[in-house]
Amino acid sequence: MYTHLRLAGTIVRLTLMAISITRSSHVQAYTDQALTPVRDDDEETLDLLTKTSGSRAAVAHLKKVAVLTGAGSTA
Repeated sequence: MYTHLRLAGTIVRLTLMAISITRSSHVQAYTDQALTPVRDDDEETLDLLTKTSGSRAAVAHLKKVAVLTGAGSTA
């Protein structure tokens, strides 16, 4: 019974939080970097693709394949 009450309390708390967030006046001004449009030079600037030699090699391979197949921009 106690577990059900805790679960119900959590559901109510999260529902109220979601309502509060959607009614906030700042919700339209918020942008996350992950939601921004992809740019052509992202493979040179994103940490995920520049921190290790393996990721740099993978990006170089994708670019080489794109040039060879005429696929244009990838990655």
